[in-house]
Amino acid sequence: GQLVKDKQINKAINYLEDYLKSNPDSLNVMLCLCQLHLSQNALSSCCKVLEQLPEDLRNKMGIIATRVILLTNLEDIESASGVFRDAINWFKSRKIQNEQYIRLLNTYSKFSLKHSRPQTAAELLEELRKLQPNDQRIMAKLIHAYSQFDKSKAEKASKNLKVDETEFPTAEVDSLESAFLFGAKYIRRTGRTATDTTPKS
Repeated sequence: GQLVKDKQINKAINYLEDYLKSNPDSLNVMLCLCQLHLSQNALSSCCKVLEQLPEDLRNKMGIIATRVILLTNLEDIESASGVFRDAINWFKSRKIQNEQYIRLLNTYSKFSLKHSRPQTAAELLEELRKLQPNDQRIMAKLIHAYSQFDKSKAEKASKNLKVDETEFPTAEVDSLESAFLFGAKYIRRTGRTATDTTPKS
């Protein structure tokens, strides 16, 4: 602590690293070391510290999110995806399907779509469908994912999409219709005919 006050950050980091060699399970020291690395913008070093956290803590949403953000900032998308995959496998191995697991699947699917990995996103969204079969938002996202690499699957999935105005705001429905033009005739919107769902040119 005194080293930090004296702004001798590098010495403080070296001290904590040496301490961890003989006390590898000291959680507070690990987190403190991580904060020091961040203060120096040493993102890679911070990631290495977080990798050493106990497995149960490493798979908490906050830690997962932090690691993903750091790796994304380092432009290491593959390793960031690996963090998600490892976390999902950890939950599956323990047969945990709670709210955190659902949030994890949803977050990873969004991440995959953002980084041009629609096939991965589709797999995750299919898993989410099994857990939440009545959630039409998941179906809409699944169609969006399939539309980027398999038009036939997107069209098939669109047959099961029933857009309810009470669930989707009008603006969101219109956005869906524009995004999924190829399957617009299959969208069964409550109180509207197939021709009504076709956007005007």
